[in-house]
Amino acid sequence: DISVKSVEAAHDSFHATRDTVSKTYLYKINCGYESPLLSGRAWFVKENLNLGLMLEAADVFIGRHDFSRFSKIDKERRGMDRSRTISGLKICPASAGFDIFAEGGGFLRHMVRRMVGSIVLCGAGKSGAKEIADMLESAAGTGKVLQAPSCGLFLHSVRYKHKIYC
Repeated sequence: DISVKSVEAAHDSFHATRDTVSKTYLYKINCGYESPLLSGRAWFVKENLNLGLMLEAADVFIGRHDFSRFSKIDKERRGMDRSRTISGLKICPASAGFDIFAEGGGFLRHMVRRMVGSIVLCGAGKSGAKEIADMLESAAGTGKVLQAPSCGLFLHSVRYKHKIYC
């Protein structure tokens, strides 16, 4: 669902996609026990997740990397540059799990969901930050990346040159 908080005039040359400086996505994780209030709005993970291990994994994504292994490659975009810069990746404990905020100049298709999937695997002790670093280094590898379901993903805010909209 979308709600409009305010409206203001923009210059005729304004373009909602090309004039974006950064976007922040929110991914909600419900873990430990299934909250009926988060049903359909968060990824339910049965395991209790280790915040320290999740933070280690998140740190690996910060900076500019080739995210080929963390995105869906469409036939029409096969030759496209898949390098992206993640400027912030914050994990906040929430009442029934975690909220993960990913900020960057641009994102590829399924990129945030696959980053979150990797962070959750680390938090559950099933993978480590080194495996993520290896996947970022070898974009042509064959290993699978866990993709978190779409139900927990939200566009949180968009920043244009001097304004932030959320």
